[in-house]
Amino acid sequence: MMVAIAGARKVGLALGGALKRAGNVVVFGVRTPDADVPEQMSIVAAVGQADAVILAVPFGAVADVAVAAGSWARL
Repeated sequence: MMVAIAGARKVGLALGGALKRAGNVVVFGVRTPDADVPEQMSIVAAVGQADAVILAVPFGAVADVAVAAGSWARL
């Protein structure tokens, strides 16, 4: 399964590691992707290709992530 995790800090990375060990493909949606980290991409790109999405951001950032996700957030 392709899983997108919005957020690539402590919680997001911990969840991503566990999901990878379980055999899933994991990508991280972040505001500013690091070109040197292939698993990082824009939030809209990450959620657009995922079978499941996990929000691993502080509560105060949820609205910003929903806006960054574009039309996906209206599904």
